[in-house]
Amino acid sequence: MEARASHQEANSAKSFHKSLVQIPNLPPNGCDTNCSQVVDWIGTQLRGLDRVEAFTQRFQTDTASPLRTNVYGILRASPLADGKEAIVLVTHYRNVGSDSGDCSGLSLGLALLKYLGRAKWLAKDVILLAADDGVLDGSDGYAPGTEAWLQAYHLDPVENGLQGVLPMRAGVIRAAVNLETMYNARGVGAVGIYTAGMNGQLPNLDLVNTAVRSFRQHKIPIVLDRADTEPRDLKSAGGAKSIDFISASSSVLEGAVDKYGPVEFKQKAREYLTNLKGMLHFMTTLASGPSGPHANFISYNIDSITLSLTKQSGSNDQLGVREILRSIEMVFRALSNLEEKLHQSFFLYVLPSTTTFVSIVAGFSGCAEIQGWRKKIATYEHNQQKKLKEKAAKASAAKQGNTIDLQATNPDPADDIPELDSGWRAIKFLTMALLVYGHCVLGILNYPMALFCAIPMAHFARVVPFGTTTPLKNFLNGLWLFLSSPLVLLVLLNLSRFDIMAGLSFAVDSFVHRINLLVLPYVCCVYVAVHTLSLAVWAFPVANVKSTAYPDKQKRKQE
Repeated sequence: MEARASHQEANSAKSFHKSLVQIPNLPPNGCDTNCSQVVDWIGTQLRGLDRVEAFTQRFQTDTASPLRTNVYGILRASPLADGKEAIVLVTHYRNVGSDSGDCSGLSLGLALLKYLGRAKWLAKDVILLAADDGVLDGSDGYAPGTEAWLQAYHLDPVENGLQGVLPMRAGVIRAAVNLETMYNARGVGAVGIYTAGMNGQLPNLDLVNTAVRSFRQHKIPIVLDRADTEPRDLKSAGGAKSIDFISASSSVLEGAVDKYGPVEFKQKAREYLTNLKGMLHFMTTLASGPSGPHANFISYNIDSITLSLTKQSGSNDQLGVREILRSIEMVFRALSNLEEKLHQSFFLYVLPSTTTFVSIVAGFSGCAEIQGWRKKIATYEHNQQKKLKEKAAKASAAKQGNTIDLQATNPDPADDIPELDSGWRAIKFLTMALLVYGHCVLGILNYPMALFCAIPMAHFARVVPFGTTTPLKNFLNGLWLFLSSPLVLLVLLNLSRFDIMAGLSFAVDSFVHRINLLVLPYVCCVYVAVHTLSLAVWAFPVANVKSTAYPDKQKRKQE
């Protein structure tokens, strides 16, 4: 399969963008809140394309918010196609201006739609959606315009709610691609392929592999996480880039390997650390929230990804418009050729790099050892039964010899009670049972999030009361509890120039907008609660149960 988009399509994209920025009184950074002229311009351009129907949608995010507008155009499939299925290309118009460079996602989408209008192989309808997703174009996962359009697309046509109504629909949406351009096009050097959806949802891995192969065929660098890109606006981030602990730790380890590692293992160690960094970035993003408006499509069981024209950290490469259009064309052609919904590949995975993946099967590899555990349990039961038989035989022999062995016939009940236990073991047992249950639930809903649930599990499992262990262990437990305290963590993160208030605000907003329903409950109901219980266990008053419950035991032993 070969892409056929030429320099003519690239020039069309630049012409569309040049026409857009010439709109009177259009600010350099986009129309912001007054976008009526831009909306009219988009509708005019869509109606000017061959075989394209243009429509608008008016919606509100809530009853008190102003009206917003989505513009979309429908390109019908080739005459021989049945027109029962569709593919969506999402772009945005609020931030498009002269600061966008030579082109934007909107102009690329218009040029691609113009080109696809002449394609004879098009077997599905193509919908170009110019959505109003706010100032960040939905890059933070909050995409009200895309969500309103999807709600109206899948609801009753006569039902008119806050999402408004759609004058026209196409076929069943099989896949969607969100085209994001938040940088100046003249400085774009890589393409980000972002997959994280809401609450840990992911698109089918075949869609990701298709996009990766398309861009790699045109020698376009690919990144899989926003942490691997340069910040778009350092001023808005407080004048300095927040420290990425994963990247910083990886750099330290790579430096140590280069300096002290054996020569024959250096290359493999670098590859391993690079994949480890990518895997941790992917898992952190998947656990913390969606990475683009494509997440709204995944919630409707529609495979979708975000293609972001971005800047790769440490690279000064510049991409050509034709290569970008050709890569996107290959993705759409592959999706157009599908005869059924993607279902053969994985929906739960972790991507350390563009060429490797970790399946969820690796996370449950311990289940393969169930036979070994059964053997261990059987061996333990056999040994216990053997001990009981030996004790019974000794008791029988003592009776036959007219010798009374009190310890054999009437074992002391105090022997079954730990010396230093006043109930804290019961607290740990019940809490660990709840943690394991929560860990299993999180593993099903969002299994990278289960990694973070394992942190309080390990934290709680090692804590014992202050008076039951050595001074060194008491000091280490106390230090661990102090450093892992939520308040201390907030102070340390604040000292590391991490925007604490922005992070907390994001967690609350993502929960309110139902973008991520796991982060806030995890922090409030799991981590803080388990840390409080750990403090309670560490400071739990203990007593010598044997000496208080059975004070005459020592006397009996002496007699």
